[in-house]
Amino acid sequence: MKKLIIYIIFLLLFTSLFGQKKGKSASPEELITISLDTPFPQAMKTLEIMSQKFEGKKVLNTSSFTGPIGLPINQVHWKNAFKLIANYNGLEVEELPGIYIIKDIKEEIQAATKETAGIKPDDKLIRISSIFFTANKNMLNTLGIDWSTITNGEVVSSANFLAGSKIEGEMFNAAISRRLSSGNIVFDVSALIKIIESNSIGKVIARPSMIVLSGKKGFFQVGKDFSLITKDFQGNSRQQFFNTGVIMDMTPTIITDSLREAIHLTVSIERSDAIPGEFSTTINKIKSTTELIFFDGEESVIAGLYDFDENKNRSGIPILRDLPWWVFGIRFLTGYEKVERTEREIVIILKAEIVDNIDDRLENNIGISKQKLDEFRQQGQDINNKLFNDKKIKLIKKSENIESSENLKEEPDSSIQDSLSVDSEELFLDEDLESE
Repeated sequence: MKKLIIYIIFLLLFTSLFGQKKGKSASPEELITISLDTPFPQAMKTLEIMSQKFEGKKVLNTSSFTGPIGLPINQVHWKNAFKLIANYNGLEVEELPGIYIIKDIKEEIQAATKETAGIKPDDKLIRISSIFFTANKNMLNTLGIDWSTITNGEVVSSANFLAGSKIEGEMFNAAISRRLSSGNIVFDVSALIKIIESNSIGKVIARPSMIVLSGKKGFFQVGKDFSLITKDFQGNSRQQFFNTGVIMDMTPTIITDSLREAIHLTVSIERSDAIPGEFSTTINKIKSTTELIFFDGEESVIAGLYDFDENKNRSGIPILRDLPWWVFGIRFLTGYEKVERTEREIVIILKAEIVDNIDDRLENNIGISKQKLDEFRQQGQDINNKLFNDKKIKLIKKSENIESSENLKEEPDSSIQDSLSVDSEELFLDEDLESE
């Protein structure tokens, strides 16, 4: 009831202000009266007629509300009445070219609240680390790498790859981790990727890493968005955006039984780019969707995705091949266009790890803080002890200096005593001689 009274007061004030402001500009045809018992869909149809008449826009009602508008509308401008009715019933009005769209706000809020309702502080987190890189397909085939054998950052390669190319053998010796008894070779994946990049036969596209709550969606994109101009049903131009680049959409979930704990990962990976054309834009897209199960810290690879790189080069006799076409057509006789097509393989390495929950992290942080505090206290105690010892040594030296100076004052100099004794002996000798 209070809500209705407040809206009526605002409506009266708004009507009076509108009448003072609009005055002659508002025609009687633009004013509308609607009873508070009118069903909402019927009121929207009435307002749609006026919207099309005065603005040429349709009204699209996507809300689920079907009750009465609950608000008396008396000689109010149709557009203001439209917004008042929507706001009063907790709805949102979105204005687009050629149309008004009515949406539910409460349902969106309830859906967002529902999503966070079940989240608890002790819920577990999952870290998904990945490496996207491309490399020359022929080179990878020569290496004979079996990506399904990846474990702890290492992958097994065929034993006879060194015989295929001496150059490649020397190039990749630094990445060899060890040799197996079967003759196969184990590569360190990180070293292998660095060598591929340093020799310009491949490159890392992205190294995204994300921590996701168990059972929730994670998304990342490394690339650009581009837009296209499209037409709606009324012929109005609209701008529509598309995502391109390296895109990963995933949902990791921790699954447990009585003894084991694993990670179920639903992942969709896309590599795309847009190529503008004369009449339209082409999107080159490579996409893979799969479901995987990891144990904590396990790695997996998605491979076998290929794209092509074409380079056009002109070959032939230097200088003559580059002459203009009108010079007797010599360029066509001395040169030709050569298209080099390189096939590249896209390899995606995924790693899933279970992150400590908030209680474990808090305990670890407290433990680390306590350890640091104890170390700080010990350092302070050591400094105090050192200062005390230095001060004690200075006091001892000072007291010894004072004692030595006092002894010098009390005892005469030995040299003086010796001179006195010699003088006394000479005096006695002189007296003896005189008596004789």
